[in-house]
Amino acid sequence: MAFLLLAAATPPRKVEHVVVLLMENRAFDHIFGCAWKELPGIDGLQRGHENWVDPSDHSKGKVRATCGSAPYVCKHDLDHSFGGTTIEIFGPNVTDGARPPYPPARMTGFANRSGAHALQAFSPAQLPVKMALAREFGVLNNMYASMPGPSQPNHMFAQSATACGVTETGVDFTQCGGKLPLFPQRTVYDALLEAGHEFALFTNGTAGEGSFGDVYLWGLLRHLPGRVHTYDAPTHGLFARAAAGTLPALSWVVPRGGGERPNDDHPCHDLALGEELLKSVYESVRAGPGWERTVLLVVYDDAGGFADHAPTPLYAPTPGSPCERSDGCPEPFRFDRLGMRLAALLISPLVPRGTIIRDPPGPAGTATRPFANSKYEHASIPATLKNLFGMPGFLTKRDAWAGSLHGELSLEAPRLDTPKHLPEPPAPAPAGVRTVHGCGDPARLTRRQRRHIALFARLLGEQPPRPDAMGAREGDQWLGARIRALLDGVRTGALGRLADEL
Repeated sequence: MAFLLLAAATPPRKVEHVVVLLMENRAFDHIFGCAWKELPGIDGLQRGHENWVDPSDHSKGKVRATCGSAPYVCKHDLDHSFGGTTIEIFGPNVTDGARPPYPPARMTGFANRSGAHALQAFSPAQLPVKMALAREFGVLNNMYASMPGPSQPNHMFAQSATACGVTETGVDFTQCGGKLPLFPQRTVYDALLEAGHEFALFTNGTAGEGSFGDVYLWGLLRHLPGRVHTYDAPTHGLFARAAAGTLPALSWVVPRGGGERPNDDHPCHDLALGEELLKSVYESVRAGPGWERTVLLVVYDDAGGFADHAPTPLYAPTPGSPCERSDGCPEPFRFDRLGMRLAALLISPLVPRGTIIRDPPGPAGTATRPFANSKYEHASIPATLKNLFGMPGFLTKRDAWAGSLHGELSLEAPRLDTPKHLPEPPAPAPAGVRTVHGCGDPARLTRRQRRHIALFARLLGEQPPRPDAMGAREGDQWLGARIRALLDGVRTGALGRLADEL
């Protein structure tokens, strides 16, 4: 009888599995801005958006946002650095975007930084998979990057609610005052494990191109042995575990960031392949026995230089992590304002069909809306996981401030009408079309490979190879061997010195 009473008092969690798919470099208007008819209630491009090419010389004309003009494969990468994003937000005449008081966020610098390409947007028909999910579940109308800049700092915010002062991609901790390249802050993985929950990192199996882009975080790397698997591994892979109903509390899905058939949506990668990846992840999770207790969050890491008309919030608390040992590195910045709006989807049978998610609901001081000015941003990921799984405390002041998405899972009982299958993705680009990270030369190392080679050489005490001495395929092989060596060192304790020094 006592056992029966205990069982009745502890029902299964409403959510037991969270799957995060972090994609690359796309703004809200660029992906969903033209879908205002299909998604009633979104703040899209129904009123248009235009930029002067040169605000000081109107004779150069304006560039207007155009629906259906965005190509699946970009012709070139766009400026999405901290400095470039600051100009895109405030305009080309901004003098100081590093500290308040900030000028108004007029969103007028996109054409000046990257030309007409920055204001090209997809039509709903071009992205059938994303549109089907947006209609069936929830699209986040106001999801922001944690900081106005590129991938690395926003990836760090998504996993640790701080960037440790980093304002650009390719920065290690030694450049921010640390003794070693790895960043030492507490991560969402630390908090999950301390609360008795598990996580797994699911990758594409291509070592050098995006599978391990976040191993700058010691709070991830030290937990990876036994927890990193490819999508299609026969027992422990994403698809197998979804089918068996054995996904962990957190599944972090890493898209393919280069090599053959890259599918992370980063320019100049083919968005048709990103559609294909999203369809496969959704359908595998939807088919599994754990679907009714699963949340799939799809979000981009930054806007990638693509235009969005909505002003960015010019306020957010500085995280206050002990790892923040400088006033920004390499540029000065207080991390007290957010980045641009991002394309994002909240997918679960606990989300009503056709939901348009705006700012966090409820009165200030609640778990969903901790402060009156709380917003959804990358630090909402650790905030949401804390509220769903009872993790101990917040990581920083930033996730304590960010809105928590658990309040958007508003249905008491899971829906029974969620689609088992999604539309077919667009046909991929034909062979011969250049689909290279950063739009570089496919025969040479990509920017991402160069950064990873430098990092792993430093971690393992090796002399890095000359970048011009190998191509992308050789770089992938070199990185694969070093990643295995690094994980072996973590597994056997040979890299214990890292923990001591950090």
